[in-house]
Amino acid sequence: VNCSHGGNGESGALSGVMEYTEIPFVSPSVLPSAVSMDKEITKIALKGMGIKTLPYVATENLYDLEKKTARLGYPMIVKPACSGSSIGIAKANDKEELIRAVLDALKYGKRAVIEKCLQDFAEINCAAYKNGKGAIIVSECERPFGKGEVLTFGDKYEKGTREFPANIPEPVAVKIKETTAKVYAALKFKGVIRIDYMVK
Repeated sequence: VNCSHGGNGESGALSGVMEYTEIPFVSPSVLPSAVSMDKEITKIALKGMGIKTLPYVATENLYDLEKKTARLGYPMIVKPACSGSSIGIAKANDKEELIRAVLDALKYGKRAVIEKCLQDFAEINCAAYKNGKGAIIVSECERPFGKGEVLTFGDKYEKGTREFPANIPEPVAVKIKETTAKVYAALKFKGVIRIDYMVK
């Protein structure tokens, strides 16, 4: 069973059911699933490992929104804290768009994460799993492409294109692979995972 993608399947809830009922599955267990599903908690964990993440704030409402986000500056990216696949994600170029984006993100959960919008970057994916001997195996890097400024669900899973292996400098690819293995080991992952990077 693969219970890794979306909602309670990705949050660790379904993994907990599988573990409790002793049903084999190839997805991460409860703890790494929960940590990596919650974007705010992911940032806290990665920061503890010395891995760079974008500046952000998290919010549960619109209270003091401009004050909270002042240090980020426009444009910003707003996303649900506990969703995936680009669902509920939006770019905000001004106060009106920020308010609208936060309200939309909060339709998908109790918190929204607001990040500084990175300009001129490449999104790069790298997958990993642990083999029967306990060695962490990482994939080649992959680069997805979309038509807009922000990758959508459709770009990722329906009509987007991909470059595999990604046409990026070898030292960058090596760093991504090393980081993927580091995160996999530190968060005690098992099964198959994919980490998405924004490379400036």
